[in-house]
Amino acid sequence: MNRAPLWLALVAFGCVAPTPEPDPTPADGPRAWTAAPARFDPSDLLAGDDDDASDDDDDATAAPGPCPVEPVDTWFADVSSCAGVIGAVTDGLSVETTGQAWGDITGDGDLELFVTGFLEPSHLFLNRGNGTFVEFTPAPLALAGLGTTGATFVDYDNDGDPDLHVAAAFGNDTLLRNDGGDGWQDVGAESGLANPTSSVASTWADYDGDGWLDLYLVVYQCGNCPNYEPSDDARDRLFRNLGDGTFEDTSELLDPILRFGLGYAAGWFDYDDDGDPDLYVANDKGNPGPQPEGAPANRNLLWRNDGPGCGGWCFEEIGEAVGADLRVDSMGLEIADFDGDGSLDLAVSDNETAHLLSNLGGLFVETTLSVGWDIADTVVGWGLAAGDFDNDGDVDMAMADGGLPQPNVFLEQTEPGWFEVRRESSGLTEPRDSTGFAIADYDFDGRLDFAAGSRNDSFQLFRNVQPSTGRWLRVHLVGGGGVNRDAVGARAALTDDSGRVQLQEVGLGRSLGSSHDLALHFGLGEARPQSLTVRWPDGVQEVFDDLPTNEVLTINAPGAR
Repeated sequence: MNRAPLWLALVAFGCVAPTPEPDPTPADGPRAWTAAPARFDPSDLLAGDDDDASDDDDDATAAPGPCPVEPVDTWFADVSSCAGVIGAVTDGLSVETTGQAWGDITGDGDLELFVTGFLEPSHLFLNRGNGTFVEFTPAPLALAGLGTTGATFVDYDNDGDPDLHVAAAFGNDTLLRNDGGDGWQDVGAESGLANPTSSVASTWADYDGDGWLDLYLVVYQCGNCPNYEPSDDARDRLFRNLGDGTFEDTSELLDPILRFGLGYAAGWFDYDDDGDPDLYVANDKGNPGPQPEGAPANRNLLWRNDGPGCGGWCFEEIGEAVGADLRVDSMGLEIADFDGDGSLDLAVSDNETAHLLSNLGGLFVETTLSVGWDIADTVVGWGLAAGDFDNDGDVDMAMADGGLPQPNVFLEQTEPGWFEVRRESSGLTEPRDSTGFAIADYDFDGRLDFAAGSRNDSFQLFRNVQPSTGRWLRVHLVGGGGVNRDAVGARAALTDDSGRVQLQEVGLGRSLGSSHDLALHFGLGEARPQSLTVRWPDGVQEVFDDLPTNEVLTINAPGAR
């Protein structure tokens, strides 16, 4: 398939289109940024919903552009203040998780940031397109007093814009439909997702292959929440998207005994590469031996997706059989091909460190010691954020350190299969009681940044200022036809001219209370991309070649062309 260049040819047919950029991208370097005028007026964004909007910061031309302006000799710089991500504070009780979610809610190509406040109001920060943000929190998104925890931007209705699901430690979860200029509509009750279940996170995938995203809700008993009575029936729940704006509770497809756990995070991923999403659940308070009768699940779970049948759909819990039944105080979760062997691995944090479960052909082996993760030496490991932060072609990882105010931890993969802790050089030196991270290249300079949430403290925005980054390619997959609009579950394998193959899968909500940017970011080092193989959730596979370098590509599913 050698046509020159294929991705440009696809542009003409509406298949692939580079995301618009404010400045030309140099051939072999990050984009040069300058201050740019606002692309939209926030007061016009959500008609009738701007009662809580800030009115004194709409002049984006006064913004200095991406900060810090002065050179910084660390990996990351806390740019919360100069970028405008300020004033968002979370007030936590016993569940003590934060929510942070990235999504392009306006359709202009820029990523917005939503953060939860637990008892305090939540906040929405609009991306001005010049590396800075303006707070604009319409009344429906404030959600004060609900014990808000995890958040995900998800296009549950396949209409092309991200909606917002917010979990709650007490009271009802919230599903807000994004109606563009008509504002945000609370459809939790009519959709069937307004559930008072002490939930902390949601993860989404199309488990039955019908083109609509389904939901797994992670529940953790809130023992110190006002107006909430702990219940033996507070169990994780599974919901099937019926495609008409409503959801069917299909929790009975999963063993209710195993759904009764102390879950913090869960994630859908195709662990066995058979074309359908499986589900991993990280439970707190793990211990050896069998699960005591009537007690919460004492281990992590892996639900294999076995397809139709079993009264609707078949799932089998196989965690112990395949070595994925980690028995620790599990909190954070990340899913990535950490060792570059073409299989998706599991990273789970607990009180002391992060554990790596390497996927060896469908069987998991803990390789924590052999990759150097044991030297992370955390107080309490919480949220994880995995990505190629230096664009050298392998996966690095940041880990939130909570429990006591402590600096967060950054692990660089310095050679295949070995990680080194970067403390002072990471820039993550301020002691915080952090819980969650959400990744996005919010300034589109080809380097992955992240937002961090901390208990009883302000949210932080960390800009990646690592100077010695390599080439990169960002791939945004868009569903249509029989593929969910967010393309969750799609797989992409990028081969570069050094022969290296990198595998990534689009996932949604599979980190602790967080929603990363859905685009796939590939670091290349000194190599150049050679071919990209995409397998869509409906099984259709395509190969693209003659790919650009240091560009952002949008690829539509065949059914959307």
